[in-house]
Amino acid sequence: MKVNVLQRFTLLSAGATAVLAVGMALIVSFILSRNLLSREAQVTTDALRVVTNVDLPQEEFDRAVREKDEQTFRYIWGHLQQIPEVFRVKFYDTTGKIVWSDEPRLIGKDYPDDEELHEALDGKVSVEMGARKIEHEFEKGIAPEAEMLELYVPLLTESRHSVYGVAEIYKRPTAYLERRRNGLTLVWAGTLGGGLVLFFSLFGLFRSALREQNRLHAVEQRYAAVEAEMKVAGAIQARLLPQTLPEASGYALAVFYQSHREIGGDYYDAYLLADGSLCMTVADNMGEGIPGALLMADTRMAMAARAGALTKASDVVRAANRALVATAPPETFVTAIFAKLEPGTRRLTYCNAGHPPGMVARGSRIILLDKGGMPLAVELDEEYEEDEVLLEPGDALLLYTDGLIEAANLKEELFGEERLARVLGYAAATRDPEAILRQVREAVEAFRAGVEQRDDVAMLCMVVKTSGPAESGDRTST
Repeated sequence: MKVNVLQRFTLLSAGATAVLAVGMALIVSFILSRNLLSREAQVTTDALRVVTNVDLPQEEFDRAVREKDEQTFRYIWGHLQQIPEVFRVKFYDTTGKIVWSDEPRLIGKDYPDDEELHEALDGKVSVEMGARKIEHEFEKGIAPEAEMLELYVPLLTESRHSVYGVAEIYKRPTAYLERRRNGLTLVWAGTLGGGLVLFFSLFGLFRSALREQNRLHAVEQRYAAVEAEMKVAGAIQARLLPQTLPEASGYALAVFYQSHREIGGDYYDAYLLADGSLCMTVADNMGEGIPGALLMADTRMAMAARAGALTKASDVVRAANRALVATAPPETFVTAIFAKLEPGTRRLTYCNAGHPPGMVARGSRIILLDKGGMPLAVELDEEYEEDEVLLEPGDALLLYTDGLIEAANLKEELFGEERLARVLGYAAATRDPEAILRQVREAVEAFRAGVEQRDDVAMLCMVVKTSGPAESGDRTST
């Protein structure tokens, strides 16, 4: 049968707690018993010494032994009987022989193996409780050996330097036994109760920790599953982005895309229409993850599906907005810039839907592409403006998402449009879109100085290489 972790802990902790509780109870019981016994012995010892010091000094003891004066010992015995629970007394001489006892049959006996007696003859008070001894031949009928207390008290000379005899008192200390029984009951009840409290506390803590561990494990599994799904979704999203860029004679294109997470909310697109027009879109969908990816796919389809059927850039954006209002989740929106280039005339028309303005670098001049309207998927009947720029050879167009200009440094300063315009101005001199994007990325990385990227970044750059014919007039937004 398989035992789970909680069952194993319960068995082990119950066993360990029981061993600890019993061990503590035994130790405390031993200490309590010894203390109570010592107190009992001390009271009896003090009473005996009061009697013997007054009525049985060394000279009197030696005389009574020499003359076998039972009256003297009986007189002492009469006093000792006043000590509660005392039922027998023995007096030993220095050789260990009993010289008098209230039990006459003991007089003259000696017990050479009595260790407590030898300790008393060496001057040490010795206490024995519940011992089974051969010398208890006349006491067993009076009190059970388990309840019999023996107290060996050395009789000391006046100088306290030598022993002239030993008095052994037998007691059946019922009051002591009752106190010990009550004390041990309290000790065992308290210790075992404390053990139960400890066990259930440990059990509760472990069960809580185990539940938390299981919860975290479940969260990790869900996170791993979500992460796997995100990777799959990210791969699917990557396939939604153009795998190759269209080739338009006289123009060079390059793109850069970096997602903040597995799945991003930014996207770019570039494609040629049947009439040869080049369409370019860069958009930023509110949110990240799978919802952002789904909104990105909807935006891409909404733009691309209408670009071929509608001539004006503003009409394409207006139609895409109406489609997204109908399908986008509530409280979501998309910022986008849509640009359409006629390669032969170099006429670029665009519409900006709440997006960071695109930039056209022409020498030291920056043309901002900021005409348009509100973000997509907000108002169904939003009207959008469009504008156009007549491009010239050497012009560099940059469309980007706000993750680029909102890059922050350690001081929480943003990279901003002005820095981007300066970088684009000098990078455009390369007339190489790949080099332009690389210099922009390097400038942003240097500005961030190690601060983590906070948002997706998408950039599309186009450089005009041709010097072919163009329409007269230059309508620009600056």
